Amino acid sequence: MNLILPWPRYALLRLIILLPDWAWPALTATLTRLALAAALKNINPGGQIGRA
Repeated sequence: MNLILPWPRYALLRLIILLPDWAWPALTATLTRLALAAALKNINPGGQIGRA
């Protein structure tokens, strides 16, 4: 079982390494947008701040 578990991680790492150059701007833009959305949701007073 221990030999099977790490494989998805290695596959994801290989996929990231093999990403073509044109895919990086879209990927970084998407990650930036997600991070900004998460940050704005946390800053929002009506959001989840102060609630477990």
